[in-house]
Amino acid sequence: AVPLNRMKDLLSSLVEIDRIVKAKPFLENSFD
Repeated sequence: AVPLNRMKDLLSSLVEIDRIVKAKPFLENSFD
């Protein structure tokens, strides 16, 4: 199991990555 404080770190990292990906749609296009 993952400690709760680690879960929060993980979630905030995912949110940041998600925001970056949405801010740079051309990055997604280059992966196709």
